[in-house]
Amino acid sequence: MASMDSSPTGRPVDPWSLVRSVLIVVACALTGLVAVLLATAAKNPQLEINWPKDVDPVVTVVEIVVVLSLAVLTVWRGRWPVQLSLISSALTIVLPLGGMAPTILMFNVLIADVRRRSRVLCSAAATLAIFVSIWRDTQRRSHDTSFWRNVLAMRDDQSFPWWLVIALTALIVGVVIGLAALVRDWRRAHRAEREAAQARGEVGQLSERLLRQQEREEVAREVHDALGHRLSLLNLHASALEMQAGGNESLARSARVVQENAQQSAADLRALLAMLRDPQTPNLHDGLPGLAEVPQLLEETRLAGTPITATFFVDDAGPLDPEFSRDCYRIVQELLTNARKHAPDQPLRIHIDVTPQDGADITAVNQLPATAAQEFTEGNGLLGVRERARRAGGDAAAAIEHNVSTGSGDTPVFRTTVHLPWPDAKAP
Repeated sequence: MASMDSSPTGRPVDPWSLVRSVLIVVACALTGLVAVLLATAAKNPQLEINWPKDVDPVVTVVEIVVVLSLAVLTVWRGRWPVQLSLISSALTIVLPLGGMAPTILMFNVLIADVRRRSRVLCSAAATLAIFVSIWRDTQRRSHDTSFWRNVLAMRDDQSFPWWLVIALTALIVGVVIGLAALVRDWRRAHRAEREAAQARGEVGQLSERLLRQQEREEVAREVHDALGHRLSLLNLHASALEMQAGGNESLARSARVVQENAQQSAADLRALLAMLRDPQTPNLHDGLPGLAEVPQLLEETRLAGTPITATFFVDDAGPLDPEFSRDCYRIVQELLTNARKHAPDQPLRIHIDVTPQDGADITAVNQLPATAAQEFTEGNGLLGVRERARRAGGDAAAAIEHNVSTGSGDTPVFRTTVHLPWPDAKAP
């Protein structure tokens, strides 16, 4: 079912376009009906028409139907400008329909986006139709049946000059061509102004993008110079510490963990700086960790001295989205960091369950030290977890739970739960 807000061309209705169409239909219908009635009346000089002796009613009815049909068809002048113009010109040449429809449809062709040959053909046909319409009207000897004799105040016994018919035709056609040229120039100027405004907007966007790119490159240089230097020193000292550990296996193992983490941090830093400099670089995320590296992350946490109990399940029935996998890794990484920072040496339980049906569910529960506050304020780490989960279409929650039975008795614990939907199931 067609919408009430659509035009015959399928585009949304413009109120001014609707008004123009109504006025054109009314003008073509009224002037055409007047032309038909004047032609009918001219068949009886005394204007006492005796049906059907003086006038064939079938011909008159056909002419009226043609006039009204042609007036209604002007509604589709935007879809078939050339066809309607040629049809109206041909009908006007054959029947006394008046010159309004050919004049309006010629103007429509001149301002439409059609080929030059079509404009010339329609203009020639409309000019002939206007000439025939004026000539047919001026051949009537009575003011009562001739529109142009009334306009020019010519006597009934005065013949209408042939050159005046040509002059009137030229005047009408010249006015139409001039108005069409003005409309085309206005449209061209309006289009140029719109394109210029669009170009200015694109230039502004490019300038802003370039400024942001310069800012990213400046930040990348500063981060590289600062953190890169410190990570290289940390790696160097960890290597020296491992060499000096001698027979102290625990110290050597800790030094190796520090060294490996320093190297991994340097690799992560290089990948992040490359992303910062050019986010559109292909294969940029290939070097970043994902769910496949979570077991190594858990092992590093255990070697660092955190008592950790972990359950990790990933259903590999479907391919993992790299961004989804990376989000899971970063969330687990932050939860482990948060536990080491705020509850060092306290038992930590973490559960990770990833399936295509349910997405990723990550839960971390760690005991709190006796000196821990009864309330907490989210820091940058938990805020980052919440923001990452929200951006992926999921959610995150954190709270202190009291009177929880643990192996060490009833102690408060800090519980963090995160849910990420499977990428295909994200909310729009």
